[in-house]
Amino acid sequence: MTITDGRLGADAVPAHASSRWLRGALSAGALAAALWMLSGWLHVIGASNVYVSRALSLLAVAPQRSARFSWPMPWSVLALLTTAAVIVTVVFFVLRLDGARRRPGMAIWFAVIIAGTVLGLATDATSVLADMPRSGWRALLSAGVDAALSGAYWGVVQGWIPAVALARWMRGSAPERPGIATAAAALLAALILFAVLGVAGTSAWRSEVAQKSAEAQGLSVADGAYPDPQKPGTPPPTAAPGVNSPVLDDDWCTAERATLLIGASDAGLGHRVQEVQLMNSSDTPCVLEGYADIAFADQNGHDLPVKIEPGSSYMASDPGPARIEIPAKGYASMSVSWNANSTNGALVARTMYAAILPGLDRGSWPVQLDIVPDTALEISAWHLIDTPGQ
Repeated sequence: MTITDGRLGADAVPAHASSRWLRGALSAGALAAALWMLSGWLHVIGASNVYVSRALSLLAVAPQRSARFSWPMPWSVLALLTTAAVIVTVVFFVLRLDGARRRPGMAIWFAVIIAGTVLGLATDATSVLADMPRSGWRALLSAGVDAALSGAYWGVVQGWIPAVALARWMRGSAPERPGIATAAAALLAALILFAVLGVAGTSAWRSEVAQKSAEAQGLSVADGAYPDPQKPGTPPPTAAPGVNSPVLDDDWCTAERATLLIGASDAGLGHRVQEVQLMNSSDTPCVLEGYADIAFADQNGHDLPVKIEPGSSYMASDPGPARIEIPAKGYASMSVSWNANSTNGALVARTMYAAILPGLDRGSWPVQLDIVPDTALEISAWHLIDTPGQ
């Protein structure tokens, strides 16, 4: 008859044996987590040399274990802590299922291999989740198991270390508490936390990379948000959406006969204006009537939502749509007007798109305008001018 934890039973686990198993299982997970961190640190210091990096890769020292070291604070620390939590809980859960009664060394080694694989799968899944805001469900098409395979290899190469270190300690011990359900709940919580912090940390890291790149180009946050190629969004359509291409007579100023040019810009008393000109590049007159099609893209190349209405403004008057004839080599003009906006940390207009009429193909020019999302714009109709730049 054996007394354990105040209970009687022939098959009960002695309290000291259960306590030794618990300490051993947790120590195996902690040592495996320390080896993972060491692998990441070694890759950080050795990655600059291609020969050293290749040699370390044979020892399972790979980029997957160093990526989170480069994240900005506090994300790097939080990510490393949750990484350790996943390894510890996976090792503990696998050992709890197995019991590690007869061959604790082999059980620990196997548990570390499973921990590396599970952590790799969680890393692969987190990468997909981090890309979904930018790519939507298309991010699933780029899903892979590279980190999972690398993690499994790490477990094979380095998992013997905690196995050898703790096999003798755990021999003769047996699990009693906590139960499998508790261990599974702890593992699930660690994986969820790993994914949440992984997505947030990836976003913070991408923002930091974008900021450093912008600063290297001499850009300031006062000029607008730092360009971020990873930010979700779509470029402006090549033609006005929902508008059929107009059927034009032979005498119209089509793209084959006329050229759009970016004109002068002006400002005054908190108001702005940007001119767009059309030059009849043919040797015969052409006609034009109505309003141009205007759109903008932000610093990430994405469609910038604005509100466009025809009409006069403080900076430009709208003569209204009227049929005009532009002589050979002559010019017409239209204006885009708006009120000044703060660009500090904002998405701003960095490309201007225009078509002679809605439904026709748009051209574009780089611009530096303080147009931000939902800016109200007034555009004037095409009208003749005497000389370009007027």
